[in-house]
Amino acid sequence: MSNLSDIGFPVQTEEEFAILLEQAYESGHHLDTESGFYVRYADLSGAELWLQFDHERELIGMNPHFRGSSRVKVGLVSPVLRPQSQLDGAWFAWANPIDPTDPESGDFPFVFDTPDFLLQQGVEYPGEYTFQLTAFSQEIAYYETEEEFADAQAMEEIPFAPQSFIPVGLFGEEKNESPDAFALLTGKVLAAEKRKNQLSGQWFLWTKLSTLGVVIDLVVDPLDLDVSPQAGGIIQCQAWLSGQVVKE
Repeated sequence: MSNLSDIGFPVQTEEEFAILLEQAYESGHHLDTESGFYVRYADLSGAELWLQFDHERELIGMNPHFRGSSRVKVGLVSPVLRPQSQLDGAWFAWANPIDPTDPESGDFPFVFDTPDFLLQQGVEYPGEYTFQLTAFSQEIAYYETEEEFADAQAMEEIPFAPQSFIPVGLFGEEKNESPDAFALLTGKVLAAEKRKNQLSGQWFLWTKLSTLGVVIDLVVDPLDLDVSPQAGGIIQCQAWLSGQVVKE
């Protein structure tokens, strides 16, 4: 449930989860597809819930998202289907492609899930698009200065740069497993603030993070971080990635 608590939905029990789904359904907007329909709940804080229903109106899935201000140039290589639900989907992509006709000319490969996969009409692959990309923190460390971060890295067997992006979700491909939308990120905080989820009344942390080659949104459960990030600080975290195409 950590992805939910990262945007102010700290549900702990099945009963709390069921109540949240009912609230999101009642306040959400229905969006039809050929394989069923989504119900999108959009909070003023930027937090979003995307419920998934089949044609029999049975709930088959749900994904959180955070609609932030990041804009990332992405070269789409191929879709990644999720067997759990026909309304789920992800993209295998490269960041910052140099050649629009060659997505793999970019900086690095990665995978990100997208909550409205079947609504991305007109999105073709291979192709270059702009996405809003959010990282949902699952493990996090914060350093007030680059010097503090460098001191910590000096103790590590494999030190990281202050800006790095390691697509650890791709490592499963070596075992013929479907790639996951996970990355190990290190980056500089450009901006940070507390956001209040209007539906739950709970607070969460938002930061704009400058990592290797890209600037992304990062959301964090305040219980996972005992200090408030400040601009100029360094964050290192393992995160789940969720993205939406930006429609001009």
